[in-house]
Amino acid sequence: MVTATLRWGNVERERCNRVILWIVPDLPGDQYSTIEGGFVITRLPVPGSRDSVVLLDPDRRPDDVLPWHPFRNVLRVTPVGDVLWRAELVPGEATAKCWTGITWDGELIATTYSYECELAGDTGRIVRTTFTK
Repeated sequence: MVTATLRWGNVERERCNRVILWIVPDLPGDQYSTIEGGFVITRLPVPGSRDSVVLLDPDRRPDDVLPWHPFRNVLRVTPVGDVLWRAELVPGEATAKCWTGITWDGELIATTYSYECELAGDTGRIVRTTFTK
């Protein structure tokens, strides 16, 4: 196994054979910057748990997810990177067919270009949907 660590600004990159991991310092404790071929762009701690809810970059989908295919890119993961659930998608979303943002301030909120939805933190199911555009 060949390992190299490269730095670009405050971002560190490790290369192990063909796998490249980006370690972004503003995500404390982030030990998995890619999950199932997707790139983590947001990681939120789950209150009362060691798990995290992550948003995978909608513009850099895994190789097996074509741009026009649905991409369930909000996931709850354990500290070792096991996926507990993938959030369901808004049935009426036709633009990107994926999530574009997440926040957790008392409620887990996921957004698309046209919707804001509250998700159940324990299942990833949509609890409430609001059309925004």
